[in-house]
Amino acid sequence: VVSAIAGSASLRAMYGFLTLYLAFAIRSDVLPDRLLHWTLSQGGALAAVAGALAAGTFLATAVGTGVRIRRPAAVQATGIVIAAVAAVTAVVLPTMETAVPLCLITAIASGLAKLAVDAVIQERIGEQVRASAFAHSETLLMLAWVAGAALGLVPFAGRWGLAVLAGLAVLAAVRAVAATIGLRGDRLVGGVGTSEEQGRGAPKRLPENPPRERRRAKASDSNRQRPERPRQQLATERQRSERVAVAEDELADHLVKRLPGWVDSNDIGQDDPDETKISSPGYHLYRPSGLAERDDTD
Repeated sequence: VVSAIAGSASLRAMYGFLTLYLAFAIRSDVLPDRLLHWTLSQGGALAAVAGALAAGTFLATAVGTGVRIRRPAAVQATGIVIAAVAAVTAVVLPTMETAVPLCLITAIASGLAKLAVDAVIQERIGEQVRASAFAHSETLLMLAWVAGAALGLVPFAGRWGLAVLAGLAVLAAVRAVAATIGLRGDRLVGGVGTSEEQGRGAPKRLPENPPRERRRAKASDSNRQRPERPRQQLATERQRSERVAVAEDELADHLVKRLPGWVDSNDIGQDDPDETKISSPGYHLYRPSGLAERDDTD
């Protein structure tokens, strides 16, 4: 992943350098104003350079959408080497015939290198951090473009600007070739980061739920392994629970009889026959206050 981002950043820096350097070089008449058999004005020369950069970006997108990148390091190294050769040629022959192809080649190589970065992140970075990896890579590439454009603002005399570009391109080509040799056994399979073989940052996928038959068999095995309690123990526990229930009932009856105003339904109606009208045989009743205090007038 780091190698892919470094290769794409070098091409993006060349892209930014050419965008601003050639604009000032054309304004200062460092480059001749002839392209093939046409004599161009400054506006026409600027349009030719800008058109080459735009056309290269469009061609890279159009070609890259239909290409499966299996070896991103090799793709980037090829583009950087070709761009370095074009930059050296532009230093030897500083004309529009060499500047326009240099812009076209750099833009195509930069677009393909960005697609290689996306392919590597898609496959070698886990799903949990993949979105942030895309954001960080895009930020780094934008900073590389800004750095290259800032270098292009330096007022180089004559063809020294192209010489600086060619020297940086050669260094980037050497690094890309060395990275390709070091990663010659690395190959993308066109999948998503799901295992450790496809990347260190790939998260481990949780095991899938076992089939229903397997879960049933596991449950039956666990039931078989559970020891059975003897019948005597079960009978003892049952008797113990029954004794506890009887004790709880006796305690409840004892507490209820201690409540003030409580009378037994069996005692109601022995002294006064009228009290039997409000009593319910077989139940404990809380005696109303009207029965506790008799009216002498009655």
